[in-house]
Amino acid sequence: MHVLIHSFILVSWMYTVSVGAQGCKIDDFIALHKEGFTTHNLEKEYPVGSAVRVLCQTGYEGFYKMKCMEDGTWFSQNEDCKRKKCGHPGESPNADFELTDKSSDFSFGSEVLYKCKPGYVMISRYPIRTCMSQGWSNTIPVCEALKCPPLDIDNNMYAYGEYLEATSGTVVTFKCKSNDMIVDGMGNIDCNNQGEWSGKVPTCKIFKCAAPNIENGAVTSMKDDYNENDILEYDCYDSYKKFNTNLNPRCVKMGNSAQWNPHPRCEEIKCELTPSDKGIYTPSGKTIFSIGDRLKVECSHGNWIQQSHKLSETATCQKSGFWIPGRHAPVCEEIRCSPPIVPHLNMNPRRQLYRLQDSVQFSCANGYKLEGVAEARCTTTGWSSIPTCKEITCDPNDIKNIYIPQPKNVYKYGETLKFNCVENLSEELSVHCTSNGWDNKPQCSGTDKCTSIKNGFVVKEESNLTLYYACNDGYKLPHGGWWDEADCKDGVWTGLKPCIEKSRCHTLPEIPHTISMAGRQPEDGFTGSVKIQCEEGYRPKDINIICNNGSWETPIPKCTPKETTCTSPPKVENAVVLTAFQSGYAAKSTVEYACRKSYELRGNKTIKCTSGNWNKSPTCTGKPEPGT
Repeated sequence: MHVLIHSFILVSWMYTVSVGAQGCKIDDFIALHKEGFTTHNLEKEYPVGSAVRVLCQTGYEGFYKMKCMEDGTWFSQNEDCKRKKCGHPGESPNADFELTDKSSDFSFGSEVLYKCKPGYVMISRYPIRTCMSQGWSNTIPVCEALKCPPLDIDNNMYAYGEYLEATSGTVVTFKCKSNDMIVDGMGNIDCNNQGEWSGKVPTCKIFKCAAPNIENGAVTSMKDDYNENDILEYDCYDSYKKFNTNLNPRCVKMGNSAQWNPHPRCEEIKCELTPSDKGIYTPSGKTIFSIGDRLKVECSHGNWIQQSHKLSETATCQKSGFWIPGRHAPVCEEIRCSPPIVPHLNMNPRRQLYRLQDSVQFSCANGYKLEGVAEARCTTTGWSSIPTCKEITCDPNDIKNIYIPQPKNVYKYGETLKFNCVENLSEELSVHCTSNGWDNKPQCSGTDKCTSIKNGFVVKEESNLTLYYACNDGYKLPHGGWWDEADCKDGVWTGLKPCIEKSRCHTLPEIPHTISMAGRQPEDGFTGSVKIQCEEGYRPKDINIICNNGSWETPIPKCTPKETTCTSPPKVENAVVLTAFQSGYAAKSTVEYACRKSYELRGNKTIKCTSGNWNKSPTCTGKPEPGT
């Protein structure tokens, strides 16, 4: 470093000092201002009134302009010289820098030291930059990533990742080409920041599971190793159970290893307890119990055992892991009564749960009558009483001397019974079933014998109960015969078929796929045309069936499918149909295909039945080997 010294001595503007006046010494200035100034080539002393300019050293900025005063001191308004600033030294992409011990900022003379980050090495000659008068010395150092040596990969293995020119942080993953093999060794290795691989290149070995060592259990199938999908059979020792009893361990390939799924494990059989604050539990503070441990529970007032509804109970932990009695641990809870599950029973008030001593009123739904007490209370043993609801019905036999064209054994609440008194079969009467039985029940007179037959007459009496009858001229029986038999008891007919006009038709013929026509059968038969209605998916062919002079005209109408169906879907080689098999498929039906293992599906996996034909089916081709 060269020091440039400039000194300027200004001529005194007025020299009025006496011959004995004292001058100013440069040493006095140096004693007060040392750093950054240069006094080289300046006089040691100057007379009063002299003006002197002091320059800064190289690497410093500013200068001093001072004057010698009459008292022999220097006067100046300038500041001290300051070191020049170099600014930021510059970032290196893969390095960090720091000031050296002798530096505190980025000013003249400061040094910064660059250090490469882990995994990188410096290729520059100089790692240090110094703040000079003209700026920072040297160029910004450069760090290159360390490289790991190339890996030698076996032909039967895939390597994923850069393994020939790997740098720090590069990860290489290995996979066997054959599905029957697994990686023997580390499944992946990485290039560390020392330029070394974290492990050796693995090899491939045949995919097998080894017989595991099971703590508190033993393998029962005597084999050392197992192939893919083999089942492991094992048992647990006494007082232990299998961790997962729903699934048997199976040898499967998981990533790059052969493993048992689920992992076989035996755990000690325990019984659990979640106590409440509504009772005393003995022993107290214990929540996990071993086989044979006993638990006593005493519930406080207003509480009972959740399962048994008892006020106290003692339970024992069983080998099954459950408690006895009750399966689950006895726990005290507030006494609550749930609404009884009784069909058609109503409760007032209606709640989800009732507290102790709550009372309710019972009633039955419309059409049912209450049997039992109409009021109950929630007690420590449950409901004080629970009634039932019995359906209200009416018996047609309660009305004597009547003829019922379409009799039933029992009539429900609200139903209507239509009938004729036997002494006047031409007049139709009706009664309704109410909660108090038949309303306005008539008094029909009659005889012990049923001799009055509408549009017919008795041919022969077989016994006191059975007789044969026939129809009058111009009338016929439904089955076409000229006579039939019926029973008569207490003036009531049983099995008596109506006599209808010969010009009318009786029972409708059976037509497949029609909506049920039950209830459309008039007592005096059909005449003219009757419209049929087909089930969904079918349409009628000849919508009306016609009664002509007592017979149904032919051809009889039919219900035919609306659209043509498809047969079984086409067979695709190396594929299976996922949809359930059917003998026929309706229009717009779809089926789905799936290729077998190691095959790839091309085309649409779903085909559709249109106008009796399937659209184009897919194909299954062999999958290419990975990496090809």
